[in-house]
Amino acid sequence: MNKTISQKRRFITRKHTLFENRVLIETTSLSKNTKYEIPLDVLGKEIVYQSESTIPGKIVFGVCLFIPLIVLTAYFLGSGMDSATLWLNLIIWPGIALLGYLKTNQDDIFLAGGQKSLVFFRSIPSEQEVLSFIHEVIASSKVFIKAKYGTVDPVVPQDLFFGRIVWMKENDIITESEYNEMKHEYETKKLLGNSGT
Repeated sequence: MNKTISQKRRFITRKHTLFENRVLIETTSLSKNTKYEIPLDVLGKEIVYQSESTIPGKIVFGVCLFIPLIVLTAYFLGSGMDSATLWLNLIIWPGIALLGYLKTNQDDIFLAGGQKSLVFFRSIPSEQEVLSFIHEVIASSKVFIKAKYGTVDPVVPQDLFFGRIVWMKENDIITESEYNEMKHEYETKKLLGNSGT
């Protein structure tokens, strides 16, 4: 029943494994490895996209590649530039372009709105697969919360139980009819429990 999504972008790997009551997150990079779990009842259900604009980076990348061409042309046209300056420009500007190329721009999807959030690469392996996994996490979270907090037990104080089921109804974990059934079942069990004493 466990479902896993594995993502790798350059030097960063993210792996999310969905269990019936939690999500296991494993991340690795060149500098560190992290492994932790998040219970399903602390996750939200809001899907948030976040990405960096790549246009300024492309402009800088193009400029850094164009400058060495200008310097090389000026050198061969007899600008009087010494060879040390030429080699310095031929190393520095392409080096900056390479660093810009290796920098990964943010392009993530967050499952947010709860006490904890999950972060996924948006398009690895594909955006549809990532969204499908996120929707499975949301659905599993609803099932888990309903089982954990929606069990009708007359020992639980009425205000606490009604508060729980109102919250579940408002957060689309249970339907209006399920809410009414739970409320009626609680009241019936409470009444039968009190009449038996």
